[in-house]
Order: sequence, then structure tokens, then C-alpha cells
Amino acid sequence: MFLKRGSSFPILLSLLPLAMSFTPSKRIFAITGCTGRTGGEVLKELVKQRQLANADWEIRALVRNRRGHRADWMDQLPGVKVVLADMKDRKALRDALRGCTEAFLVCGNTAKEGEQTANEENFIECAKEEGVKYLVKAGTADPIYGTDAPVAYGREHTHIEGFLRSSGVPFTVLHPCFYMQNHLIDISTITKERCIYDCTRASKAGWIDIRDVAECAVRLLIMPEEERQQHVGATYEITGPELLDFQLIAKVYSEVLDTPISVRDMTPREWAHAHFGNPDAAVADMMQIWRDGHFATMTTDEGLLKVLQPHRTFRQWVQENAGLYKGGGKHE
Repeated sequence: MFLKRGSSFPILLSLLPLAMSFTPSKRIFAITGCTGRTGGEVLKELVKQRQLANADWEIRALVRNRRGHRADWMDQLPGVKVVLADMKDRKALRDALRGCTEAFLVCGNTAKEGEQTANEENFIECAKEEGVKYLVKAGTADPIYGTDAPVAYGREHTHIEGFLRSSGVPFTVLHPCFYMQNHLIDISTITKERCIYDCTRASKAGWIDIRDVAECAVRLLIMPEEERQQHVGATYEITGPELLDFQLIAKVYSEVLDTPISVRDMTPREWAHAHFGNPDAAVADMMQIWRDGHFATMTTDEGLLKVLQPHRTFRQWVQENAGLYKGGGKHE
């Protein structure tokens, strides 16, 4: 079809910039902690959702360095670009976040108090400066929080989340209960002694699979902006589908592994020493909070249940990893 003289072609041209301004920009995601368990699972889940949606998303996997080949597996993931960005390096962070629309923040607990706070606040500031539209942060379990919390990383997360709230960056924070993957420390005692160690006096907790946390985080990250508004500024507890104490955990081990697994009681400091080789005060203090029953009150918040219902059970997790507990495999 040809336009005749006197047509509206010039008017159409004048409207073109306006139309272009409404064209949605490409979504670019930044994921931290990708060489760790939580960030790694978020990265895998985001790649999975990218493929299911047949989307043209760019995913930036932020890693501190490439030593030890821990990031090599990411090179094979479609749509993923591995980016070197140390949390202490603001220039590297800003370069990594430039153009990003959404980000996931998780940072390993550090031995030196204040270091984790500085690292995560660096990331938040750089995200704000680069115009990141939305951030999901992984925190820690609710009972550990407080400016005067006995556990150092509880104090750190308290400060970081206060900083995030005042930053102006739209966010959602997840407070997961204990990860099922933490039970990999049971491999040694099960294979050598046919028992697990307990210092909690039968207090229960809603153990959760990291993959459920990752699925929740990714659902929030990829959610349409207008739908996501109901979750902006929210802090959500997230637990698994069942409350378990160590007696119930030993029962699951016994049934799945088809061998009797007992429970050996000890104090929190004895437990920390037995598993980590030293009477780690932070670990012992955290286990004391558990021993006092505070983790049994954690439940997944109703607002988060609208996003995803955590569904993986501890029995399923043990079944998937039974070979490790029988000495027939190595966990990566």
C-alpha cells in the first residue's frame, strides 16, 4: 500500500518516538552467590524459567573470581554471562549491574563482623545507582534477627535489611528456616557411627529445601511488575511443609537407608565442636536459640504462599541423596 500526497505519514513519524518509549526493554537479571548453594540454585531455576518462557532474558552470574573452576559449569547455561564482580569493588559491581532490571542478593556469612554488612550495602548502593528496578534478598531465619542478637550474622542481616528499606530500591526479603542441605554434615556420623548428633532437646523446625527457596525467589524476580507490587517491601518467612525434630529426622534416615539410625544428645557447644572441630560460639549460640524452641514458631507467610507453596519433604531429599549417606557418592 502506498501513501498518497497529503497523507498522515509525517504525523506517524512524529509519533514513532512516543511508541518506541512504550516498547518494553530487555530484562537483564543479576544473580550473586552463584558459586554457593543458594545463588547457584537461583541461577539454575532462572535459566529453567527462561527456557520454559522462551524468553530473551540476559542473566548475569556474578562471581568473585574464576579460581578453582567453581564457575565453569555456568558457561554452558543458555543466556548466562559470567561476570567478575567482587562485593568490595564498587566499580566492578556498577559495571556488572549496568542495565540490569532485577537482581538477587545473597552473601556468605563472613568471619569478620561487619564485612558482610559492608559487602551487601555496597551491592544495594550500586544497584540503586544503576537503576535496578527490583531486588530479592536472601536473609536468615527470623529468630536470629535483632541488633543485639547473640549470633553475629543475625546482627549483620538486621543492619543490612534496615539499610535496604531506606535505600529506595524496591525489594522483597526472604527469611528461610534451616536448609535440608545442612544435613550433609550427617554423612560422616551416619556412615561411621550410624547416628546423628542433636543438641536441640527435641525442638522442631520447618526444614526447607534450597530449591524451594530458589523457586520462590525466581517467581518474584520474573513476575510482571504490576503483579509484583503486592510483594514490594515485604519480608517473608519461608519454611518447608513439615515440622521435624531430630528424632523424626533419624526415623526418616532409618526408613530410607534401611538401617537403624540413632540420635546422640549433646550440648550446643559439644555439637559445634563435634561437627566443626572447635567450640564455635556463633554456631553454639544459634543452636541454643533452636534448643529454646524459637524455630518451631516459623511458618511460611500467607503472602508468599500466593507465589509458591514449598513442597519438597525431608524424606524426598534423603531419597534423592541416599547414595551419599551410604558412602557411594560425593556431593558437589
